[in-house]
Amino acid sequence: MNIFLLFLHFFLNPQINQYSDEYIHLKLEMSSPIWELLDLMLVEYADKTEIIQKILKSMTFSLMMYLTREHGKQQNQEQEKSAADEMILRIEKYINSASLGSLSAHFGYHPNYIYAMLHKKTGKAISELLLSFRVQQAELLLKDIDLSGENR
Repeated sequence: MNIFLLFLHFFLNPQINQYSDEYIHLKLEMSSPIWELLDLMLVEYADKTEIIQKILKSMTFSLMMYLTREHGKQQNQEQEKSAADEMILRIEKYINSASLGSLSAHFGYHPNYIYAMLHKKTGKAISELLLSFRVQQAELLLKDIDLSGENR
């Protein structure tokens, strides 16, 4: 089988079977230059001249570089999401002692980075997160208390 067809199969098959573990799954925006490059490669592939192989080889290298960059971006976004989720869980668990300093010491990130990450994830400052978690905790405690006075 032609290497170009194998290459296309590698990228098109996940669109058919998106739950396959054999492939790296990328979610590309329609404005991504990768689509334009693929279109150009298909046009060039139709021209069967000798120089086309050299052109396709360089385009393939460019495509791989774009894909590598996109994969790296998506991996970083996933790691940021999971780190922010872990921080939120830690804030909930240690609601009375949680602070930027304690999160920084535990996770090994600068407090400003933690603040920015949590704000990006939740839209709230850490003080607002703590306040909302404390209000939720207070609501749960108040539900368990009988305020009717009948037990006196």
